[in-house]
Amino acid sequence: MTGDSLTRERLGRLEEEQVQASARTPALDRWIASLGLLGLCTLLAASICLGLAFLRPRVLADASRLSLLFGGMLVLLVAAAFLSTTFPRFTVLVAMSVVVVASASLSLLYDRRIAVVVAVGQSVMLALALGESLAFSLAILLTASSYSWLLRDVRHRSTVVRATFIAALIGAVAVGSVGLVVTPFGLSGALQVLGNAAMAAGGVIVTGFLLVGFLPTLERMLGVITGLTLAELRDPRQPLLRQLQQKAPGTWTHSLQVANIAEAAAEAIGADGLLAYVGALYHDIGKMNKPGYFVENQADGENRHDAITPAMSLLVIIGHVKDGVELAAEYRLPRAVRHMIESHHGTTMVEYFFHLAQRRAARAGDEATEIDENAFRYPGPRPRTREAAILLVCDASESAARTLADPTPARIEQLVRSISRRRLEDGQFDDSPLTFRELRAVEDSIAKSLGSIYHGRIVYPSTSREAMDTDDDARERVGEGDSEAPRGDDAGDARDPRAPGKQPTPGSRRAVA
Repeated sequence: MTGDSLTRERLGRLEEEQVQASARTPALDRWIASLGLLGLCTLLAASICLGLAFLRPRVLADASRLSLLFGGMLVLLVAAAFLSTTFPRFTVLVAMSVVVVASASLSLLYDRRIAVVVAVGQSVMLALALGESLAFSLAILLTASSYSWLLRDVRHRSTVVRATFIAALIGAVAVGSVGLVVTPFGLSGALQVLGNAAMAAGGVIVTGFLLVGFLPTLERMLGVITGLTLAELRDPRQPLLRQLQQKAPGTWTHSLQVANIAEAAAEAIGADGLLAYVGALYHDIGKMNKPGYFVENQADGENRHDAITPAMSLLVIIGHVKDGVELAAEYRLPRAVRHMIESHHGTTMVEYFFHLAQRRAARAGDEATEIDENAFRYPGPRPRTREAAILLVCDASESAARTLADPTPARIEQLVRSISRRRLEDGQFDDSPLTFRELRAVEDSIAKSLGSIYHGRIVYPSTSREAMDTDDDARERVGEGDSEAPRGDDAGDARDPRAPGKQPTPGSRRAVA
């Protein structure tokens, strides 16, 4: 009656009367109300997606990803509304599962900030669709946001398990606290609060374990890669890496060096260091098919290029990229890693064999024959990500640094900047989002890493003349000396494995990549 105080018991009876009144509402009116709610939620989901596209263009600039995000939000909303209507006792479980699965998936696949924004939108839409209170939606939002932030830098499944149970506890406390506010006091009310808290925790736990199971499928569908998958791929016991260690041990050692350098360079600019590391580990797997044709594997001094023509040597050198891509596809490596394999030379020139062809044409007196430069270039593509661009510079720099007889910090820095500048002028970074400032930071990091690897070499008097000659050759190879000399910072390098750091005579051919 008018003037009476509103107790929790009366509030409960009012809610029951509201449910009964809703059941007596004509079906047409209910459908119209549902369409109105769907339209409102559709506009909200579209606004969230468009806002994220502007705020995180590197992640969500792709129209297909935006469409999938938009459609996924609406599908989850409709599913939650249907299930909660069909099973009203499990509304808390359904609502918690829907928001948590969306935010956790986005946190692992893309970005925690994106996950939190979507969690806010999903919580509001669920409150509208299910007729729940603002406090209930805030409890779900708190749980989903906490779970997203707990899933940062996930590299082991144990991290997901720990985050899942912590988020389940947060969800139980949050939903239980809301229940204490809105549920009438008494035994039945206490049981209802405990039941809702248990369902909230159960929703998080079930969602967490399902997420781990379906994560590889989501990665393939969306063309992204998570820290969990990368952590598994960096394990040297992976079948493909074990084959590389056994068939091409020199290439494996080179790949490890490049991986450490690339990881540090990527972290220096805020790129994905783990992706850079894994991509570098696998970038030369194509050399396993013909390991003896690459200098790092020619420990016995035998040079197989002496027995074949320069044209055949060129095919072998360029072919290791194609072979690597085929192996990556066979072993179902993620798309991001495959791109780093196929682009780690971009469209650079195999300069040693290009200069060799020019010299042979000149010696033959065939001045009219013009050597086609494009025939001596890798087919590409050029790097399209920051991590792939970093790998391109790291690979060339590490290979060239091994030829320096006196690798002082100044000479290493000069070498790295020269290689980077030539790649820049050749247009190798045109398709990459790498900025000039980031490129400079990458150069600094690579020079620092190489300096720590190749420092402290002592040149004894008996070899000082040879060391000076070798160092002069190394400078020529990066473009500071004779322009006709083969430059060794790419796959056409010519190096003599029987005398590390020394260039072979013009008549011999040695190839590294």
